[in-house]
Amino acid sequence: MKTKREPLKLEAEAARQIATSVMAYADAAYPPGGSECAQATHQTLKELAVKISRSHDSAINLKKRQLPLIKAAIRWYYSEEAQPQSGIDPESLILQLQ
Repeated sequence: MKTKREPLKLEAEAARQIATSVMAYADAAYPPGGSECAQATHQTLKELAVKISRSHDSAINLKKRQLPLIKAAIRWYYSEEAQPQSGIDPESLILQLQ
């Protein structure tokens, strides 16, 4: 039996950090000019980033299939190579998605 995920409520700063990483990842992983499928993913990620950035106002529902992309975005964006001086632990942001 499937269990429905509880709506997610993020603090404003966590929502901003996650949304920033998803927005940047959409541009990097799925740049304009790619296949139709890549462009659909690009647009979906951009819309998801906006939704996440507004989540401090109200809880949001994330689909289980979206989580791997969000986690990949956070790990990529806050990696030592991409943001060496950020001081943000990507795994602590990912834990807030649980």
